[in-house]
Amino acid sequence: MYKIIPNKTSLLQFENETKNTLFLWKNRPAVDNIKTMAEQLDIYYGKNRDIFADMGGYIVIIYGETTEIEKEHEEILNRHFLKKDFYEFEDIYEHEGETVTVRLYLCSSDYSVATVSVVHG
Repeated sequence: MYKIIPNKTSLLQFENETKNTLFLWKNRPAVDNIKTMAEQLDIYYGKNRDIFADMGGYIVIIYGETTEIEKEHEEILNRHFLKKDFYEFEDIYEHEGETVTVRLYLCSSDYSVATVSVVHG
């Protein structure tokens, strides 16, 4: 499963919808990083932009079983003609046996996709 996050409002709504079911929200350093990325997209590219037509990009949170996460991650990268290992940076956050991996992929000088993979134990 995955959720596309175009802005901070969408992120906060998704957090509210899944706060009791998705352990991501217990990992404060990871959540703070994701919120900062969403805020930066809003500030520099606008809160109401069309993520597929306008500049900026988006964040996608991928969660579920490991094989499902890998499949969704690959499909998202393929949509943008990106390779799995060609990310600009990677942050890994571990908390209570859970791992959150944040990777930023640059599609162009003004468009990026940040993937957030949430792996349970």
